[in-house]
Amino acid sequence: MVNPLFSIPLMGLGTAEVESLPSYLHRCAIAHGSDVGLFIQTVNRLIPDSNLCVTEQVKAKHFKPHELVRPGKLADSIIAALSDATGQRIESSVLWILRTVLGRSAEEVVKGFRWCPECLAECHGLGIEPYFKLIWHMSSVTACHIHRTPFIQVCEFCGCDQTTYRKQHDIGFCQECGESLARRKKKIAFSDLTSSWEDLGNDVVQLFRDFARIDPRSISEDGPYKSINDLLDYYWKANREDVFYGALTRDEMISLACRDKKVSLLTARRVAFRLGVPLYPFLAGEASQTPGVLDHGMFCTLPDGYLDVRHKARKDHMEILRKIRQVIRDSDYPMTAKDVCEKAGVSTGYLAYRYPILYKGIVEKRKAYDEEQRLKTIYRAQAAALEYFISEKYAQAPKSRKQAYRQLREETGLPKWVLKKAIQTAYGALYFERP
Repeated sequence: MVNPLFSIPLMGLGTAEVESLPSYLHRCAIAHGSDVGLFIQTVNRLIPDSNLCVTEQVKAKHFKPHELVRPGKLADSIIAALSDATGQRIESSVLWILRTVLGRSAEEVVKGFRWCPECLAECHGLGIEPYFKLIWHMSSVTACHIHRTPFIQVCEFCGCDQTTYRKQHDIGFCQECGESLARRKKKIAFSDLTSSWEDLGNDVVQLFRDFARIDPRSISEDGPYKSINDLLDYYWKANREDVFYGALTRDEMISLACRDKKVSLLTARRVAFRLGVPLYPFLAGEASQTPGVLDHGMFCTLPDGYLDVRHKARKDHMEILRKIRQVIRDSDYPMTAKDVCEKAGVSTGYLAYRYPILYKGIVEKRKAYDEEQRLKTIYRAQAAALEYFISEKYAQAPKSRKQAYRQLREETGLPKWVLKKAIQTAYGALYFERP
């Protein structure tokens, strides 16, 4: 049977960089010279058995990207129709895990499109058609996990969010102004990069990598509950059930163990992280097979309390902020961030994480102060060098650069190379010596 539509492959299939369904829809519409709404209606007419958009009210609706990313009747019907019309497998273009294993996780999906300009630039450079990745729709992924650069949600040149159904350009270009989405209006600085040790939603990124290698039907809906009950048994036998209950609250953990409520993605991430279990084995019901819950008695005898959870000491952040500001006010000159933190009794990592704007301001002021001091040193050296060659004070002194350096170094104590350069410049200017 000949497919009625072009057989456009889903980009990134079988990888963590798989394309999202709204991106695939928009690319298909562009390839067929149509807007997205008309394209959906055309697919519905070509495949009447798909039961897509059965009422006029639904046909006229503008589907938002986050509505298409989440599994449900709408996304399922579009996938079924497009699969029949194109002959392509596109089931992995939605967050199918929210249908089979997890409950409603509304806050886990961002509204609209997000994209990494550096990823799109790589697509252009490699001759690959640009597309929007499914993982970019996850609110827990706060920056590109490949380039560590911040996402963009609207065109920086005109403000278009790219959700319009009317497609005038390829998906790698703004649909309003035509500017490349691989470009940033302001060149990104090193300070804009997310540090590798900060949380980028790495557990979700790893989950996407794990899911890329499996069949969605291979995970049981009871997977999270099996893992929770296995973990409860493990900690109960070790007489450490307080650690298990501490993952959330006692009532919440008992409710999950008794299957009284659905496990959301956020709940699964919290429990898996706090109990030291990777997210995929937790969802698949394989938590008891991970190193985090293996019986340590099988390997060696550990001292009492070695595996106990250490609770973080609570800090009065407002009091610490007051101390930091007081240290800054009491200083006669801009201090380095390290000196400020030492006097306030905190680490530079704490200051950079908790008060990034204040940290940036301290660094920039110190940088400006150091530059000012450097220029003052240079100007002082230049003034001393000129005075040596033209002032009556040194009229009897030999007018050689070597003698000038010896005398001025002893009198001024200026740095060696700053003074030498100033003497050379003054000597060359006065005696017309070319470098």
